[in-house]
Amino acid sequence: ISNNLVQVIYEDRQGTIWTGTGIPGDGSKPEEGGLNRMNKKTGTFTRYLNIPGNIHSLSNNYVRAIFEDNQGVLWIGTGGNGLHKMDRRQGTFERIVYDPAHPEKISGPAFKKESSTNEVINFITQDAAGSYWIGTLEGGLNYYNPVIGKTIHYPGTENSSAGYNDIGAWWTFTSRDGILWISSDWTRGNLYRIDPFRREIPHYKIPGGVTCFYEEPNGIFWTAGEQLIRNDIDKGITKRYKIINPTSEQI
Repeated sequence: ISNNLVQVIYEDRQGTIWTGTGIPGDGSKPEEGGLNRMNKKTGTFTRYLNIPGNIHSLSNNYVRAIFEDNQGVLWIGTGGNGLHKMDRRQGTFERIVYDPAHPEKISGPAFKKESSTNEVINFITQDAAGSYWIGTLEGGLNYYNPVIGKTIHYPGTENSSAGYNDIGAWWTFTSRDGILWISSDWTRGNLYRIDPFRREIPHYKIPGGVTCFYEEPNGIFWTAGEQLIRNDIDKGITKRYKIINPTSEQI
């Protein structure tokens, strides 16, 4: 594997295991990491790295987001707000760069060099309506609707009333009812509930934020961060848990 710090593990529809690895650069040294494809029979990996001067390689070695869309396209998100489509047969990448002359096109948010260590794509996903959501650490959140061919960037003065006002997004999850959940980082502690077929984006304040999600087969919805929260949506019952030494106690 190209780096021991694994940021994301993803299995595509063909059953291939992909791992994104890396450490962001700090200005004095370049980022480390890379994308890795596992051969299940041999337990070995094929590495995909940035190759200077090769525009068909990754633009950045810090790989944090991997996603296969409903058309079978494999998307890779990296540091520097790098967005890529991968040709798995050729092992090459198409870099999808923000174009200020055509801001409506799909891309990651614009990259600002002065804060490069904090500009990384954290996730790429699609909602139940087929629209794309691309979340970054501190570069905002992009929503792309392929039906109308338009991108909306959050936060922004033209859409600040829509309800998403964080400078970035940490993680995402789609529950069985088609609702898309997006969490901001732990310092802000916002959890957003997005109905793909409506424009409103209500949010909930959760101290410590949300770093992972899980939904049980019976619909019980769990979120975890500084708190473990159990939501029984059907009954409208929410329980919160925290650790109290030496045992867990419900609060």
